[in-house]
Amino acid sequence: TGLEVKLGEVEVEIEAGAITGTAQFLATARVNNVPEPILQEIRVLVKKTEGGWRIARVEPVRGFGM
Repeated sequence: TGLEVKLGEVEVEIEAGAITGTAQFLATARVNNVPEPILQEIRVLVKKTEGGWRIARVEPVRGFGM
């Protein structure tokens, strides 16, 4: 039994001078060697802080595989 998760190419969008941005990627998961993978597009919202960029929220992209 186990879980394998692979993350696809990450697309990052942060406008010049912005304090927030987004990253989006496709996650592919296989559970217990089941042949059919589970696919889910994920959006990560980031926010700039004094200490650098931090993850503010992670959410599924609606409409993909739902």
